[in-house]
Parts: sequence; C-alpha cells; structure tokens
Amino acid sequence: MPLLSSSVSSNHWGYIAGFDLLNAGQQQALDDMQSDARAAGMDVERIFTTWAELNPEDGVYDLNEFEEQLQANFNAGSKTYVSVTTIDSSGVDDVPDRFKDDNSGTGLSTSWSSDEMLGDYNALMDRVIPLCEQYDGFVLSVANEPQFYFEDFDADEDDFLNFYSEVTDHIHSLSNNVAVSITLANHELTSDLNTQMLGISDVISLNLYGVITNDPEDWITPIEQAEALVSPKQIIFQEMGLSSDSEGSTVSLQATYISTLSTKLQTSAQLRVLFWFLIHDPAEAFLDASTEGLEEAGLPDEFIVEVRLALSGLGMCTLTDNGCQLKQPTWDTFLDELDAIYSPVTQSSFSSGQSPYTFSQSPNTFSESSRGSSSSRSSGSSPNTDSSSRTSPAGALTPCALVSLVLALVAIV
Repeated sequence: MPLLSSSVSSNHWGYIAGFDLLNAGQQQALDDMQSDARAAGMDVERIFTTWAELNPEDGVYDLNEFEEQLQANFNAGSKTYVSVTTIDSSGVDDVPDRFKDDNSGTGLSTSWSSDEMLGDYNALMDRVIPLCEQYDGFVLSVANEPQFYFEDFDADEDDFLNFYSEVTDHIHSLSNNVAVSITLANHELTSDLNTQMLGISDVISLNLYGVITNDPEDWITPIEQAEALVSPKQIIFQEMGLSSDSEGSTVSLQATYISTLSTKLQTSAQLRVLFWFLIHDPAEAFLDASTEGLEEAGLPDEFIVEVRLALSGLGMCTLTDNGCQLKQPTWDTFLDELDAIYSPVTQSSFSSGQSPYTFSQSPNTFSESSRGSSSSRSSGSSPNTDSSSRTSPAGALTPCALVSLVLALVAIV
C-alpha cells in the first residue's frame, strides 16, 4: 500500500462517523472529536460508496461529491480507504439499475464477466483510480461481504471471480500504488470461494466485531487465525467494534477492547489499519431501519432486541439534543491509543513472550483514563470527511455491518 506509507511497519487507526442526519450542534460535537483524534495522530478515513451511485446510467458519472471527500481528507493529511461496491451482503443493490433483473436467479440481467458489466465497471475505475492516486486513496475495495450474496442467490462463483480478477488486473494497469481488495465478513474464510477471493486480493480487508468476554484472548484469537490464513498479506479491518449496551457489556469493557486491539495492531507484522465502527451511538430511527428486515423475516423478538443492543452502544459518544456526550473511558482510551500508535517510541516498545492482552482490573472496574473527565476534551468526528459517503433515507445500517454483528451475536450464543 504505497499510498498509505512506505513502511509496512506503520500502523493506522480511524473510525466510521455514522449515517444519522445530525443537527448543527451534534455535527459540531463530532467535528470537535475529529479535531482531537487528528491531533492525536489519526491519519486514515474511509469513503464507502457504490457503483450505482457513481455511475447511475450508461456513460453518466457522478464523481463530484466523491472527489470532494477525497480532497478534503487529503487536505487534512489523511489517507483514504475507498470502497466502490458491486455487492453488499444484502445482494446486488449496489449495481446500476441497467444490470438488474429481479426475476433472475442472480439478480442480474447479464453475467458479471460480460463485456457490458466488466467494461462499465472498468470504465468507472478509469475515473476513480486517478483520483485515488491524486488524493492518497490507498485501497479500492470492490465488494462488501459478497459471500452472503452467493448463499442467497443462484450466482456463478467462477463468473464473479473472473470479474474480480479482471477488475484487479485493470486497476493494476492504471496504478502501481492503489491496492485492490474485497471486504469479507470474518465468516468461513476457508471456503473455496473465500480462499480464491483472498488469493486475488492485494491486501486483505475484513469486518470483525468483538464478543462479550472476560478474556481478551477471545478477541485476539480470530485475528490471529486470519493472519495465519492469509500470511504474509497485509490486513485491514475496515469495521471493528464492540457495543457497550450488549448484555454483559459495559463502557469499560468497550475501552478494554480498544486498548487490546491497539496492542495487537502495534505488535502484528500483518495488521496495518483498523477502523472503529462507529463514532457515535446510532439514533433510534437508525436502529429501526437496521432491524426492520429481521422483523419481516419473522426472527424472534428476543434476538431482535439483542441485535438492537449490539448496535445501539457501538459509539464512543451518545447523541444529545444539541451535541454528543462522550462515553468514558472509551473516548479517552481511543485517544490514548492513537497517541501510542503514532508515537515512534512505542512502535518498538513491546517485547515478545508473555501475552500483552490482559485486564489490569476486572472489566467492570476499569479505571478512568488519566486524561480526566469528559469536560477536558471537546465532544464530537465528522461524517462530512469520513467514513461513509453512503447514507440511506432511513439512515439504515449498512448490511455488511449488520451481518457481521449478527455473526458476533451467534458466536456469543
């Protein structure tokens, strides 16, 4: 990832801002949080958009907002993880309408590797990749959690693998600096399809959410399993999080999860970037939209409540009428770990041998950060320059995050 850093030992941690519509006071609070995070060293952002959004009609390209976001990140000194999705875990909603067919078993009117689909996506890349080069878009992800599409649709895996391979080759012909990836849920990574997608990818992009536990090794084990599977390729976790609202969880446990991930990031030879999901706890409308499909599917009310709790406490602050109340010690721990990650002194300060992943106290009695009370920090991280250019009218959670969270819940059970 040359546009990220010339050193493969460098570590980076960012966050995903969220999808709720905010008022001026809430937005200012998040902007203040973003300023604090950048002051502590944060230098990565994420843009999450779709093929359909950038190329809605044949020969029509809507790249203005995309370029503005890339440029804003670049001007702030940030590198950007770019996702221009073809598939999300819910299916092919991200494909332009001209290629959709609701009566087809694949959801498409043609094959992935047809001249029409492949040619149009590559034509979009002809416009996107130069912008990534110009504004330090260090990775281009082609899909989010596509493994679930192949479970739900009668699609030809080889056809999509050919599409992905051809797109990767085309991007390589445009740039030696932009890495190509597909984002997978940390779910059945050893399947034949997933293994082949991992093999095509320049770097590995995964989504993983923490289980509620008293043993931090439970958080580290799946990361180390992923490292062993894809070694020596570098890894980006483009979504990681743990809810403070889940049964058995606390804000202190959430903070411990953050510090544990930071230690792993700094001691791993393969992990390069982590993105925390989310900066603020989602609003009720967001939760309603995100769980609507579960209700329609007839899933038990108890499970839907668990999912809502797994979503509702993901943030590092909680929205108020005119701001965002910091969650402590979560927020100060995040800032402390940014200080550690971006400090050259701490890059080589960990020794091998005994596991560094231990609770200094019981999770329920995790001490307050030395940074002090929430009043010592400004209160708020900006959706304007971050994380996601994708929103939905209802502010719904992106399907990839919802599926990953459900998988985490299943792991708890």
